[in-house]
Amino acid sequence: MDRDFEREILKKFDTVIKLLTISSLKDETQVQKIKILSSAGLSPKDIASLLGTSSNTVSVALSKMKNKEKSHINQDNSQFESKEVILNEEGNKNE
Repeated sequence: MDRDFEREILKKFDTVIKLLTISSLKDETQVQKIKILSSAGLSPKDIASLLGTSSNTVSVALSKMKNKEKSHINQDNSQFESKEVILNEEGNKNE
């Protein structure tokens, strides 16, 4: 096969994949799209290309998501530790 022909075919496949991806995410917010595409293994650069934004915008959104998840994990741990302390205190009262 001719190299130029192969490149043209790959370019068309790439376009079809982008269109399918974008159409499947049409009801999602920008942040949700970024999260989904990132979890599918796409780089910030590829996500930005698909969504028509900059890779910096995507990186910032991913960073905010990570910080938010860490915050939720810390809150969950704090709540768990508080419940554990209460249970231990109640157990000591019954002894």
